[in-house]
Amino acid sequence: FAAFAGAVGRVMRSLARMLVKDGEGATKVVDINVRGGRNVADAARVADAIARSPLCKAAFYGGDPYTGRVVCAAGYSGAVFDPARLDIFLDEVQVVRRGVEIVGRVEKRAAKVVAQAEFSLTVDLHAGRAVAHRMASDLTVDYVRFNSDYRT
Repeated sequence: FAAFAGAVGRVMRSLARMLVKDGEGATKVVDINVRGGRNVADAARVADAIARSPLCKAAFYGGDPYTGRVVCAAGYSGAVFDPARLDIFLDEVQVVRRGVEIVGRVEKRAAKVVAQAEFSLTVDLHAGRAVAHRMASDLTVDYVRFNSDYRT
């Protein structure tokens, strides 16, 4: 049963990724990983807030490595954490350390990461052990055009 359940899980994750990748006008898939949540609900709140944020999604599209929008989404998520302990990574490139944006020192490396069609954004809340994962697409001009050009 464990092998079957694992195989089903892999298929479902693959299908979910295909759906995100095939979104109207989507050009990027971002794996949003939240770790260090006080509890699973807090980790999920932060992951959901980032994944659903039009400002974060627009930044993904624009290839913007600055994370103010991500920090803002985490802040309004309702999760309990200390912003002074927050760490953020774009793939393996750390862009926020202990609540301070350091992207200026690693901007070229961070910009290369967010220019890719697929990359990961990891937020470590340092408030506990809970984790959450979401996949999100970017918010593109084509998405807005497609969804504004027709009437229902």
